[in-house]
Amino acid sequence: PQGLASLVCWAGHLESRGKLWEAGQIVDVAVELSPLDPELALHAARIARKAGDHGRARQLYDEVERLDDGTGGFTRLSRVGRAMISSTAERDLGRLLREALRVGDVEAAAVALEARATARAARGRRVAAIRDSLAAAVRFRDAADIGRLGHRVADLLIEDRLVHAARRVLEA
Repeated sequence: PQGLASLVCWAGHLESRGKLWEAGQIVDVAVELSPLDPELALHAARIARKAGDHGRARQLYDEVERLDDGTGGFTRLSRVGRAMISSTAERDLGRLLREALRVGDVEAAAVALEARATARAARGRRVAAIRDSLAAAVRFRDAADIGRLGHRVADLLIEDRLVHAARRVLEA
């Protein structure tokens, strides 16, 4: 188990550096070592999605739901990932956000909000993206997640030439 955790940590590090092929290789080894772990399948699906291999990502998201019996937190997170590669991402993410809030899954709600913020920003809907990013930040518990969202909000504010507001966000 500790070796498995090290592999996942290493893959996460590589993923954060944009080395998706290498991260995928490491996660594939971890999945081979623990093929019944829905969290590992979710990591593999996310990396495939980020690498642009949407077909493989969909297969892995299906596997997550199968391993999680289609009812748990990993299932909700896999549905968020699947929605991110959907042609109706904003609508699907909104529905998944409401579902996560209804069942009290704060993590899935935060991930759905962050994903919807990304989709909205890509469509030029910066105010809505800022609102979703801030709503996600108050739900996340990890400082790295909160910091990432603070930087995203600052970037969106700078795009609107609101440099002083961006500075205030980064000082908070």
